[in-house]
Amino acid sequence: MKRDDRSWGIPVSVLLMLLLIISFGNAVNTNIVKDGNSSEKILYFTPDRDLNIQLKNGEVDPFKVFGVITSDDGLTINPSLREGWTWLAAKNLHYKGRPLHFFFFDGWLYTNESIFTSHRRQKFQRNVSAMIQSNVFLIAFYSEKIIEKELAIFIASEEEIDAELVIDKELWGEEKKITYHLQAGEGHFISVMKMSEEFKPLFFPSKQVTRRTLDLNQGWKFLKQDIHDAFQEHYNDDNWEDVSLPHCWNAADVYDTRNINDGYEEYHAYYRGPGWYRKYFSLDPSTKGKKIIIQFEAANQIAEVWINGRRLGKHIGGYTEFSFDISDQVNFGETKNLVVVKVDNSYDYNTPPHTADFIMYGGLYRDVRLHVMNNPYIQDVYITSPEVSEAAAKVWVATTVRNDSEEEADVVLLTNIVNTEGEICATAIDRRKIEAGSSLQIDQVSSTIQYPSLWSPEHPYLYSVFSTLSVDKTPVDEIETPFGFRWYSFDPDNGFFLNDRPLKLRGVNKHQDYLGLGNAVPDSLQVRDIEIIKKMGANFIRLAHYPHDPSVLDACDKMGLFVWEEIPLVNSIGGEEFFENTKAMMREMVRRDRNHPSVILWGITNESAMRFANREQVPKIIQLLRELNDIAHQEDPSRLTVQAHNHLKDPALADITDVIGRNRYYGWYEGSFEDFERVMDEEHQAHPHWKIIISEYGVGSKRGHHVENPIAFDFSEEYQIDFHEHYLRVINERSWIAGGAVWNAFDFGSFVKRGNVPRINQKGLCDMVRRPKDVYYFYQSQWTEEPMVYIVSHTQRFYQGPRGKSRKIRVYSNCDSVELFLNGEALGQKEKHYVFFWDVFLNAGENRLKAVAKKGHKIVEDRIDVTYLIEEDPPDESK
Repeated sequence: MKRDDRSWGIPVSVLLMLLLIISFGNAVNTNIVKDGNSSEKILYFTPDRDLNIQLKNGEVDPFKVFGVITSDDGLTINPSLREGWTWLAAKNLHYKGRPLHFFFFDGWLYTNESIFTSHRRQKFQRNVSAMIQSNVFLIAFYSEKIIEKELAIFIASEEEIDAELVIDKELWGEEKKITYHLQAGEGHFISVMKMSEEFKPLFFPSKQVTRRTLDLNQGWKFLKQDIHDAFQEHYNDDNWEDVSLPHCWNAADVYDTRNINDGYEEYHAYYRGPGWYRKYFSLDPSTKGKKIIIQFEAANQIAEVWINGRRLGKHIGGYTEFSFDISDQVNFGETKNLVVVKVDNSYDYNTPPHTADFIMYGGLYRDVRLHVMNNPYIQDVYITSPEVSEAAAKVWVATTVRNDSEEEADVVLLTNIVNTEGEICATAIDRRKIEAGSSLQIDQVSSTIQYPSLWSPEHPYLYSVFSTLSVDKTPVDEIETPFGFRWYSFDPDNGFFLNDRPLKLRGVNKHQDYLGLGNAVPDSLQVRDIEIIKKMGANFIRLAHYPHDPSVLDACDKMGLFVWEEIPLVNSIGGEEFFENTKAMMREMVRRDRNHPSVILWGITNESAMRFANREQVPKIIQLLRELNDIAHQEDPSRLTVQAHNHLKDPALADITDVIGRNRYYGWYEGSFEDFERVMDEEHQAHPHWKIIISEYGVGSKRGHHVENPIAFDFSEEYQIDFHEHYLRVINERSWIAGGAVWNAFDFGSFVKRGNVPRINQKGLCDMVRRPKDVYYFYQSQWTEEPMVYIVSHTQRFYQGPRGKSRKIRVYSNCDSVELFLNGEALGQKEKHYVFFWDVFLNAGENRLKAVAKKGHKIVEDRIDVTYLIEEDPPDESK
């Protein structure tokens, strides 16, 4: 998405100058005089103040002091510095009827004349001392080269002073200022370059910054019970369970295994109620006086928090982070601190979701951290790209700085745009005053970045915004925020476009739970999930039906997966308090994740206005969805909104969001496979302005369960692959369908599901421990470029049938050709197909099938061993 242009603070070309300002602060207000006013006066300057007076009064031969020798061959300058000296300078020294300027610094001689010297010499094209206003002694030389323009400045002072230099705008087209602090008898050399567009200085993080993050995941006590006084410091928790975070108290009780093998299933519902957590921790005395924030990544679904017996507050909603300032309520040193959290996952009419096809696991199931910061500190950074194309881009950064001290703070915010090579591509600096106890948003827009590397699924290039906050010349806070350059759009006739190129969204839905862990899934497994999805060839993921762990968003940024993220407004709505809680969830989600380049869609609801919805509630649903849509656009105008429904109670609902998602299960819950394309074509004809994406489609299967003649609800892998082969073809053939998201990447817990594995929704392309089903390889064959081949099926090793009957062997591959072998005998080569089939006569007993696939010069193979059992012929009763 694009923004209007904004003005920029300070260009990259004077980065060095800006860093000087950061380092040395404001100049003392002094009278500035033009050096041009004394252009005829001969000036000598050395680190020795008494010698300077003697030179001025003519008591000492300056040529001897400065090592100047004149001859018929020209002028020779060989300074011989006294002990402790590093510099000398002379201005308006007359030579051959014209003034000579030079300075000697750190063994180098700088001048604009042709002279002889035994030292290394830097010669410049002209003297520009008169173009710089200064309150100290100054000599400046200037040169223009092919790739750079350099200004070399020497300044010195006989007394301690804040030197202020003002460079005339005639030099570079804009006025520049430099301030520098000089001690008495001190001289400084300053080089300012206007570099070529290719110039990018390296970024070095500020080592002085003391922001720290402390892990609070270990050493908790837990009790799954409703009690009233566990927040008190004197409460005895010796008998509580020892746990570590992330922790989920429903990891096992959603499955009842008492009668696992008798063909019956009993179920009495998983625990939904309060659970208590207590933890002691210590703080080093060095943290006293710092800003201390305790942060919870999530707690499902209502959490209350106490510190040392004092209530901090309540958070409603189980999927976004929340935090509390505990700076004034903690102990330091040997006296420990007690944090207590009450979490409740009970049904609550005022909190979404009321019901859903997933388990509302309870617990502190994500990370808990302590952030220790200076004051003032950076509270939030929001990044967008107001202008972006293949040729150029700009970055808009809104940084919120918080000052919780009792005094006004004078801060300097330095913002650097840094590429993956660690080079600074653009920079900005702002000095602001922030009142005590207040926050201030500082808006900055970058200079143009030429030919930015664009983010895409094939090339997920990430830049970083480094925000450095300084007070009194010292950095007090610094944070890094990754982001990427890209723009996109949806078209009702031609689908999705990324960076002005059409691209079909090839995606999956994903729930966050894991067998045996519930929702308490560590970051390592969260990232592994994204790796599995990416390896399948997907470029899109819908995070159903709530905001997922931050590690998931980070992984999508790095691996190149577009994200549809949504709030847990599913199936039904409540009253006024429900509305307010839902809107708060929308704000929290958008503010948390709006810097991720992977995020392209904000989802406002899933199936809350289906045909079973109460018609009297539809106006209220419409009102809520409109408010949610407005909030998403207000918080982040750069992205689009979306909602997902199957059958709509009122088609007008679809016009609320920018994009409409359609959940389609023809051939499973209703109708046949062919109804999918019929209904979609009718819908596109009836609503040609709709921007459509298939937000869900899928059927259940049990990994390893195979049948000869698949039918709906047999939970076979055969029916699942038939369904997906049909649906994907329909999606690919229609340009106006922007893409699709398979329901689901992985099997997941659902207490309402009763398949051949109770309490698990089995529509995953992988099972709940992430083992791929056959259908996973179908999508890999359609969505990837790296050569692959897969014989269907690796989970079926026994076949049964009459002697002499052939059976179809199915092979998935993205290669140009595939050849199948049975027990070493070639069965024929087939050219590129959507799906490859062979009629194969298996031998009785053991058989080896091998597929050899070629793509260009690459060859890949797959093989399986199967056993064919011959069915005995029925006896001939006529004999």
